[in-house]
Amino acid sequence: MTPEVNILFTSVGRRVELLRAFRRAYESLGIGGRIVATDIAPYAPAMKIADRGHLVPPLRSPDFVPALHRILQQEQIAAVFPLIDPDIPVLVENRDLLESTGARLVVVAREAAETTSDKWKTAAFFRRLGIPTAESWLPHEIDAGRSAYPLFIKPRRGSASQHAFKVENARQLEFFSEYVPDPIVQEYLSGPEISTDLVCDLAGEVLSVASRERIQVRAGEIAVGKTVFDPVIAATCIRIAKALGAIGPITVQCMVNGGNPKFTEINARFGGGAPLSVAAGANGPLLLLARLAGLPVDVPPLGAYRHPLYFSRFDDSWFGTIEQDGGAAKVAPDSRLDGNVGREHSTTDALQDGDSRPLSSDLPRSKPGRRVYLSPPHMSGLERELLLEAFDSNWIAPLGPHVDALEEEFACAVGAGAAAAVASGTAALHLALAVLGIGPGDPVATSTLTFAASANAIRYVGAAPVFIDSERRTWNMDPELLAEALEAGVRSGRPIKAVLAVDLCGQCADYDPIRKLCGFYEIPLIEDAAEALGATYRDRSAGTLGDVGCFSFNGNKIITTSGGGMLVSDRADLV
Repeated sequence: MTPEVNILFTSVGRRVELLRAFRRAYESLGIGGRIVATDIAPYAPAMKIADRGHLVPPLRSPDFVPALHRILQQEQIAAVFPLIDPDIPVLVENRDLLESTGARLVVVAREAAETTSDKWKTAAFFRRLGIPTAESWLPHEIDAGRSAYPLFIKPRRGSASQHAFKVENARQLEFFSEYVPDPIVQEYLSGPEISTDLVCDLAGEVLSVASRERIQVRAGEIAVGKTVFDPVIAATCIRIAKALGAIGPITVQCMVNGGNPKFTEINARFGGGAPLSVAAGANGPLLLLARLAGLPVDVPPLGAYRHPLYFSRFDDSWFGTIEQDGGAAKVAPDSRLDGNVGREHSTTDALQDGDSRPLSSDLPRSKPGRRVYLSPPHMSGLERELLLEAFDSNWIAPLGPHVDALEEEFACAVGAGAAAAVASGTAALHLALAVLGIGPGDPVATSTLTFAASANAIRYVGAAPVFIDSERRTWNMDPELLAEALEAGVRSGRPIKAVLAVDLCGQCADYDPIRKLCGFYEIPLIEDAAEALGATYRDRSAGTLGDVGCFSFNGNKIITTSGGGMLVSDRADLV
């Protein structure tokens, strides 16, 4: 009888290649079973590759573990694989409950999970084993004035390269020690960076080892790489896996300086670049599935994979609709798509019995053909009277008592020291850059998600826009990506000279970290509040959160004069 093995992946996100590797492994072994996936988003690409996809509450929700427990029972899962670091401690903490369903959590034990999730403890683990590692300090242990720079700073419990920065001097170390959450400071290692994918069975036997060099990285994950083989690195990684008590997949990272590896991190899960190792012949998914199914498997000799094999990752997409039918989320694919896309996906049962949960509000419904206005003009009738008054008094030139009154009342309304009326919101941005001394060739950071005027104004003064992508919470400029761009500008010799942040659709950007970064790099901050009149950030009005604020009175803005704009500032030298 053909064995059947159902497996589940948590937080599948974009891990399409990995799930496809497991699907091929099922076919090669001739075994039955389902690939089941969970995520908080119904549009996670890998959800469309799984046989069954379940929406779950956020990881920090008290309903996450009960929801996962129900899915394991419902789907008769044999093994659970986490795909992001934050999932691991939660699974470990609730191992007994989750494994009572008959599923096996393919995650390390509690102590090993703590070792791998805390970079400070990881470094101590390497030192205890006598394995070369980067010198490491906690911020209070390091003398900024006497340290050898550059250094490297990152969170002790970070992932995906977030809040990780090269530190060039004592001033930067002081700043990033406060900016980075719960940081660890390490010697700077220039690379190359080698990640080694190991796969162990549930008894801890090492089944597969393959190393790959990360040539280019995007958002902490390999974008371009190649497989390599170094017997010293491979043997050291096997030693690490055995000392850790590893089960399932782990990824070990090291930096090679002068031919000598220094080991830096351990991820107790499939790494983002694991598909490269699989393609090279280190087929971890097949080996794991064979062991789970009780099938005999030959463990390949060390280094028995293709190297160098190059890898270049690119974006792909699925197209379709997501419809809710009771508790099920069904994907209706476009007919031109891969047949793997469009399988039926179901949400979890109610978060609590009898409760129903709609799909994500990120997928609003609207009637076909219905027009949704950004901000339709609203006229009270007083506008007509004041317009006629201007004609009757013959004050129809660009300036006059009405404009003076508007400037005074506007400054008072937003809490600014002064305001200057201009011809448009674009003119306000142009003027702000000019009075701040921004000129030809100066790099200016601005948002990617904005109206063209934000970038056009930068070009009007001959400066060069440096586009900073958005964060998910506000859709505005991501402070972490801004920090990376500012650092990169200094390193390249073309430092960013100003930041033009945009408040999109009435939502202020996250200005506390943005203001700190501008203060640290001693550059001005311009706030494009064209769409945010009346919004506030920590009890301060939009437009007053930078050195200069800019507003628009175009026909689709919060208030309109048909055209026009306003420049506001507390600095008398600017307005």
